[in-house]
Amino acid sequence: MNWKNLKKLVTLIAVIYCFIPENLFSQDITAPGADYAVVTLYEEEQPLGSGNWVPMPPNEQDSVFVFCADNANAGTLVAPGSGCTYEWLIYDNINLQYVAYATTQTITGLASGGYKVVVTCGAAKACYYAWVFVNQTNASLGNITAGCSAFQLSGAFDKVSDFTVFSPPDDPFTIDANTEIEVCFTATHTYVSDLGFYLVAPGFGAGCSPNPAVPGQPGIVELLPAVSSWTDVTNIPSSVLSCDPSDIDFVCNGGNDLNNFCFTTAEPFGNPIYTACVCDLPVPLTGIYASAGPWSTINNQQVPAAVGTAANCGWSVQIYDCEDIDDGYFTNATIKFTGSGVCGPATHFYDSGTISSYISDGSCDAVSASRYVIPPASPYQYTVANNISSAVLSCSGTWNPAWGTTDFLANSSPRNINPPPTVDTWFILTVTDNFGCVRIDSSLFVTNPVNATITAAGPFCENTGDQQLTAATPGGTWYGLAPNTNCVSSTGLFHTNLGPGTYCVVYSIGGVCPGADTLCIVVKPELTVTNIIDSCGPGGVYVSFNISGGNPSDFIVTGGSGTVYPTGEFISNVIAGQSDWTFIVDNPVVGCGSVTVNGSEHCDCTTSAGTLSSTTLAVMCESECITSTVTNFQQDVDHNDTLVYYLHQGANNQIVNAVDSNLTGTFCFDSLKMMQYNTYYYISAVAANRITVPSLWIDLTDTCMNVSQSTPVMWLQNPTASAGSDTSVCGKTINLNATNPSSGNGHWATSSCVQFFSNSLIINPEVVAINYGDCIFEWIVENSYGTKVCSSNDFVTVHFLPSPTSYAGEDIPNVCGKTTDLAAVLDIPGLSTGQWSGTGTFSDASSETSTITVSSF
Repeated sequence: MNWKNLKKLVTLIAVIYCFIPENLFSQDITAPGADYAVVTLYEEEQPLGSGNWVPMPPNEQDSVFVFCADNANAGTLVAPGSGCTYEWLIYDNINLQYVAYATTQTITGLASGGYKVVVTCGAAKACYYAWVFVNQTNASLGNITAGCSAFQLSGAFDKVSDFTVFSPPDDPFTIDANTEIEVCFTATHTYVSDLGFYLVAPGFGAGCSPNPAVPGQPGIVELLPAVSSWTDVTNIPSSVLSCDPSDIDFVCNGGNDLNNFCFTTAEPFGNPIYTACVCDLPVPLTGIYASAGPWSTINNQQVPAAVGTAANCGWSVQIYDCEDIDDGYFTNATIKFTGSGVCGPATHFYDSGTISSYISDGSCDAVSASRYVIPPASPYQYTVANNISSAVLSCSGTWNPAWGTTDFLANSSPRNINPPPTVDTWFILTVTDNFGCVRIDSSLFVTNPVNATITAAGPFCENTGDQQLTAATPGGTWYGLAPNTNCVSSTGLFHTNLGPGTYCVVYSIGGVCPGADTLCIVVKPELTVTNIIDSCGPGGVYVSFNISGGNPSDFIVTGGSGTVYPTGEFISNVIAGQSDWTFIVDNPVVGCGSVTVNGSEHCDCTTSAGTLSSTTLAVMCESECITSTVTNFQQDVDHNDTLVYYLHQGANNQIVNAVDSNLTGTFCFDSLKMMQYNTYYYISAVAANRITVPSLWIDLTDTCMNVSQSTPVMWLQNPTASAGSDTSVCGKTINLNATNPSSGNGHWATSSCVQFFSNSLIINPEVVAINYGDCIFEWIVENSYGTKVCSSNDFVTVHFLPSPTSYAGEDIPNVCGKTTDLAAVLDIPGLSTGQWSGTGTFSDASSETSTITVSSF
């Protein structure tokens, strides 16, 4: 029996005039702040060691107090009574006993576990038990980044853990003369008269402290020394046995095995009427007998062993095998102690279970003999299951069905919050478990205005290629402000080839909370040199050219002396005694790099390439050709010179990287010759000695070769416009969908058939038609440089159709038979069509008037 049960059991000290607080023993432990309480489901083994577990009666059950909390130490218990002393203990499920915890009436900060309190009020004591379950069900929602975009709402929940309840053990006690003890052995062994049986207290036995102890000394009970070696192993007179004296010190029983061979304090020790004479007993040895030696050798020992006792030094039994001619195995042992604990009668049962421990053969002393520590029998335990019963998503506004189900228990995958809320919104996860504990976590979505700030850019030098602009938040659209709307592409490529000046660009982001920013970018002028002339004069060569790209007063020319005039014209001083010349032109104030101008003039040569018809930049579309020819040509007197036109990449009278040459001065863009768009090329007329190699035309090493001033030329790629495929839409609203151009900038032309055009500069603007019907939209893509524009366009037709409404006719409440006529109405005859569906067979499912036949009533 589990004597713990009478938790209100009172031990009264025999004092006639003692005061017991009124109703103390009708009270119980309380738990302020507990959210729920359930009754335990203790069971007990009847009889002990049988494996038969039965529920304990209701008055022996306790309370499990459930605290719903995030803190693992959230429990609080209050002992009954007032003005008493209190000894709280906490259950140690490793050592299977209660250990000291606190001495106040109220204990707080409790973790999950079993608790016991001994309440002493004057001469009265009472013991109470309770369990604390700190239910840490977890609920968490991920943080949401503030903004205006769709986002993933992620969360998690977990029951954290179940809770295990143990049937509480009885109180520990100290063995005295009133303690009831029973020790039983089961073993397989030959020659049972060779065996001796002993009970060893905790801390005793070989290898234990305070001392190993030997039979006859404190700590060991000589239950039955071996008959075959009696006088060698004990000082107990053999007269305590009922054996014939001739059997003593003799192998008197060659039988085998013992089964529940037990010794008890219920029979007087050393009394031959009750002790076992194995010489005369049948085998296997069985039954309950008195101990040969006194039990008092283990008085004052604690049951169970104190916490901290070494694992190999708890309550144990020992079997001596005093002959070396046999062998066997120890298969089971039990020990039962019944005594008086602080709360009343207490029983502790030890059970080795089924084992197979070798009995050392010929080991007949306390050091070498087999000793087995018997563990306390496992207490009854069960799990208080903790399950999640619901997990629900919600928000401070109205949950949009497009976000998915709010049942997070059935589907815990992240929710795609698209479209996002248009106002600041709390998202909430509410998790409830089977105890009713509720955990809530929330995360705030803040609709901060989108940060459309453009990253600082510029100034840029003219003609340095497209520069990619960026903004704090990607995904928006770029466009330029008038009059330079084409200075930037919709993807943010800023064009530096539109000439010097200040260009303002706008970056715009739509959506839930739109934003925009404007940045004005300075394009600094490119330093250019034109109209280069070298001529012979008194004393040598004179060079002149025109400089543009800034203030003439800032121009610096090095490499030779000369003068820069306010008009930007440079005229050199005489260059004597040389035919090759080089000048470096710079404008350090603008800082867009220098230009090297070089040439060669032989003043004894009369050859001249003349002057080209144009020396200003010509910008051409990809499919266009350019012709630039000389207006005059003076041929050398030896009549060996000829004139050839070159397309090349060397500015300032230098033939560099020749791309093409001919006698006509007409050149076209040719990608097969590795020509590039938006790249400077130059057309030059070259006069020099003719040669017979057709692909070369002239001798480029002729010292009298003369190169004319060049005509700069640039080709722009012809853009491709794609307005998308013709389409139909129900209603008057649609988003157009052009293809983003690979070069140039696109825009939609205005249309007289729409009443709203959200943004003509983006590829997918929203438009709203004035009327139903067909509407044609034009998508124009332009690639430009300066005033030159290369363009392409495409058209898309959108059929705006009125949304039909369905009317299947009046309900037909009753039909005689299985066939009836149906009559639907089309709201737009000639344009809309309908289709019947349902259970049955239709004569014409696509006709407004149809007959339906069903198979059964």
